Amino acid sequence: MVTITFPDRKTEKRALAFLLGRFSGRVLRSGGHLVPEAALEALANQNILFTEVVKLEVPLPNETGNPWLDKFGWFKDDPTFDDWQAEIAAYRKEVDLESNIN
Repeated sequence: MVTITFPDRKTEKRALAFLLGRFSGRVLRSGGHLVPEAALEALANQNILFTEVVKLEVPLPNETGNPWLDKFGWFKDDPTFDDWQAEIAAYRKEVDLESNIN
């Protein structure tokens, strides 16, 4: 079974009318449709546009298994990092003053 979507509601209705009675399947909460692989060729033969939804595992480089170390260095080239740190410090100071914590 594969998940497919359609470009618009009109195409979706046309596809469902064609698929009903020919193939089993179901509508997913995401709006996609789960159909057998054989349905893909049948839809293509009817010139019904669809997109197959696939999931890919994308390995991240330099994974250490430690979530803290895996994020290390993310901001090294970020030109706004210092401004961001200054905003955090100012906010913390404001909260401390409001809470009467010195």
